[in-house]
Amino acid sequence: MVNYLVSTAYFYGDALYEVERGLIESLNRNNIKFRLIKATKNQYFNKLGGSFLENPVDLVKSSTTNILRLCELLKSGDKILFVDFFAPAIPLLKYYITVNNLNVKLGALFHGGSLIPNDIYNWPWLKNSEKSWIDIFDIIYVPSKYFRNFLKSSKVKVLPWGLSHIKFKKSDKKYYDVIFPHRWGLDKGIGDFYKICKKLPKLKILVTSTGLGINSSRKEIDIYQKVKYLGNVTFKTAQTATQHLYALSRSKIVLSCAVQEGFGYSIAKGVKSGAIPVAPNRCCYPEYYPKKFLYLSTDQATKLIVKYINKPVKISLDNYSFNPIVKSFFNIA
Repeated sequence: MVNYLVSTAYFYGDALYEVERGLIESLNRNNIKFRLIKATKNQYFNKLGGSFLENPVDLVKSSTTNILRLCELLKSGDKILFVDFFAPAIPLLKYYITVNNLNVKLGALFHGGSLIPNDIYNWPWLKNSEKSWIDIFDIIYVPSKYFRNFLKSSKVKVLPWGLSHIKFKKSDKKYYDVIFPHRWGLDKGIGDFYKICKKLPKLKILVTSTGLGINSSRKEIDIYQKVKYLGNVTFKTAQTATQHLYALSRSKIVLSCAVQEGFGYSIAKGVKSGAIPVAPNRCCYPEYYPKKFLYLSTDQATKLIVKYINKPVKISLDNYSFNPIVKSFFNIA
């Protein structure tokens, strides 16, 4: 019997990168022997901030390559945990397992896709295909009840993602008033972000993104130009994980405007780095943060930022770990 962890396509700074790192750390910590099926990664960032998500050719190649490698290796009794549920070639693997009458356990972590409203992959033509993937997996791990609501299956289990593998640093020297630690996209609520920035012209605000990707929509470009025109917002080039944590630790408020979010890695990392969260009262956020940090409108968000910007608040955020997921899937007591 062999345990497999199947990587996925990501770019540095992406939550999928953190998830993979955390799962590997947890597997090693629990002395579980495994083989990593590593994704081919495109770590190229062009001058506009392009990412792997915008390169469907590489995404399909990576997924198909992983499936072909597994088909050459699999035997009955093996267990395969996919870092990401979004694996376009997964039906081919199920076909191979079924035809060869193999007893193989399949699991995956669900991060989003066509089944989640307003997600980056929210295409109607993809939805039926992804629904069929639910039948393929034996168990699917989601980080919040919010995500579970979109996957109607008894196979779905709610377990938060991990943070224990990240080495956080806190700083008393705050350079930025507000940090918006997200990819520049409509699903991240950049329209609301613009409205908030416009109401806070004297604050120093950081966006940990170059702002535009090679496939940015006209609306995303327009909002970017409006935000740049304000003059109080800085856009950073692509950051390493260490640089991202440093920026979070130098910020007073970590702001989310997300339209959909299942766990919210950047907000959680911001809180663990000493920043105060200000997030919308939707998605997964009510499951993770006290109501006093959640807003219902951009006006309310502005008031919360002003309220907490110079007011130290102790926030208790559990040191989440991937151990529960790893132990659950690999049957470790």
